[in-house]
Amino acid sequence: MSEQTLFPIPIKKEDLPLDFDRAKEIAEGAIEAAKMDPGAPFEMEVVEALRLVAELDPAQYMRYRHQMKKAAGVLVTELDRAVKQGNHTASEQESIADAIVNLVKEAATLFHDPDGTCYASFEQNGHIETWALGSWGFNEWASFRFYTEFGKAPRDASLKDAIGTLSGIARFEGEEQEVSLRTAKHGEAYYIDLCDESWSAIEVTSSGWRTVANPPVRFRRTKTMKPLPMPIVGGDIRLLWRSINIPEDDRDLVLAWCLECFRSDTQFPILELSGEQGSGKSDTQSKLRDLIDPNDVNLRAAPSKVEDIFVGAGNNWLVSLNNLSRLTAAQQDAFCTLSTGGGYAGRALFTNKDESLIEAKRPVVFNGISALATAPDLVDRTLRIELPRIKQRRKSSAIEAEFEANKAAIFGGLLDLFVEALSKLPHVDIENLPRMADFAAFGEAIYHALGRKPGGFTEAYQAVQNRAVMSALESSPVSVAIQEYMSQHLHGFNGTVKRLLGELEYYRTLGEAWPKSPKGLADALRRQSPALRVVGIQVEFDKQHHHDGVHVNIKQRKTFFQEKDKTYNHVHDVHDVHAGKPDGDWAGEHREHGEHGFEAKNPHEKKISEPPPNRDCNECVHYLGRCECNAGQFHCPTFGNHPCSKFEAKKEGQR
Repeated sequence: MSEQTLFPIPIKKEDLPLDFDRAKEIAEGAIEAAKMDPGAPFEMEVVEALRLVAELDPAQYMRYRHQMKKAAGVLVTELDRAVKQGNHTASEQESIADAIVNLVKEAATLFHDPDGTCYASFEQNGHIETWALGSWGFNEWASFRFYTEFGKAPRDASLKDAIGTLSGIARFEGEEQEVSLRTAKHGEAYYIDLCDESWSAIEVTSSGWRTVANPPVRFRRTKTMKPLPMPIVGGDIRLLWRSINIPEDDRDLVLAWCLECFRSDTQFPILELSGEQGSGKSDTQSKLRDLIDPNDVNLRAAPSKVEDIFVGAGNNWLVSLNNLSRLTAAQQDAFCTLSTGGGYAGRALFTNKDESLIEAKRPVVFNGISALATAPDLVDRTLRIELPRIKQRRKSSAIEAEFEANKAAIFGGLLDLFVEALSKLPHVDIENLPRMADFAAFGEAIYHALGRKPGGFTEAYQAVQNRAVMSALESSPVSVAIQEYMSQHLHGFNGTVKRLLGELEYYRTLGEAWPKSPKGLADALRRQSPALRVVGIQVEFDKQHHHDGVHVNIKQRKTFFQEKDKTYNHVHDVHDVHAGKPDGDWAGEHREHGEHGFEAKNPHEKKISEPPPNRDCNECVHYLGRCECNAGQFHCPTFGNHPCSKFEAKKEGQR
């Protein structure tokens, strides 16, 4: 092996960071270490030492490589390659990095965004592209520029050094500019990145929409983003319903959500698709994403950590999660943050002090069989659509082919509706705006554009919100227990949380998560109190300190057995009970009462016109053995007030 073959670029002693004796010590130590660690000869310090030995004493280098092969079976060809690749002098590596820096500065505009991320914008094939420094798109372009200029590829180390220098230039010399992902607003216009090879975008205003070659906003892209369809003028949005399973009553709401995803200057409602197996949740969600933010992977699996949610949001405009079974409290908080805008802070990789911040505001869609949004804050931000089971099935290949054929027309129809809604938005006036106020106003404008009645969106949106609240209440074992308790204790509860925890034990659902302490119950009550207010249950904590613990007062603000039509809407109502006369002469059939007492088998099936009368269980001779614990006694610890259609007062001796 000749010196020239191994080392085509001569090494000058003044360039060497090690002296010869020290280099030999390192090499000999690596020979011993290789007996236990085959990777020892390839450590950076060892490679540098071997390179020095090979330059100054090639014969000694050959001895070392032979000993390493004998000691640990080291592949000497790989060792030679490592030594040879490391044979660029520091000055040569610096010169390559400098060349890359100069090439980029000549061809690109360097700048940074408000978060401090550094970018380069450059012309490529007649259009402008914007890439983050160090991204795959920038690295490919910079490497190609270097290859075109010098006829060889730059080393990774040189490119990395160049990016470090370019980042400093972008941050300290470049301007601060906004950079957007998929959609942005500039002036009165919205821009949607088509993500095609020409980097064109759709410009949408209240006057119309058009395709623009070089939009006035800077879009960045990620590796998994896919292009939107090129929209057709005069498209037909009705074609969408042939390919996805959305109930007819909820279709306008879904259209409002889709278009709101393009309005980057507003808070985003969250779309939750729920339904049993066979309702087409995943397929519906994937096709909706194809019209908003198509991706190589339209549906992502459940995140294992909260950080994963924000990392996904950093690389996707639409956060799309598939087939979720439940959401933790931390995950629900994270989705609330994404909906209105915020960030996640964690320790930067390989550091103990630096903080890594991921900030984003994104539309979100997820699906599951049961209700996922259960925290009141998230419920307020969620549009929950229940998908029916598909009765008449079609071949997936036929559905996909039809959707692909209609996609451009559907997208064109969406843009037409977007334009009409923007033109009507200034004239929308809603007296009592809900929490997602911008979405409510825009939704009303969309309903006007579709020819729906005034107030139609607000009415439909409120109905969906009410269903979501009821689903959330059903999903909370504490809320279920509170409602059961209040149905039998019409005067409510006033006392310590500790005592309430004990009393609710009789109403808890077995197998569900249940607070293990008064503090846990208090926290659950605070979280669920907004939803409980919807069904007329007021939860108030006493602000004064008491020696026996925290006190809470639970009462009914209004009856939660009635709505506008005086029929029950409560998830645990008592039904089919007949009212009687005030003098205690109660009449009526037993119906869902047993012969000796009240027995509500299925409280969801029937309705009554008035709230049932309630009498103390201890006063009724028929209330025997019908308590929840089935003790078969009058003095069951669970009894309170109950309605009875055949009340008969007990005699004094029976009480």
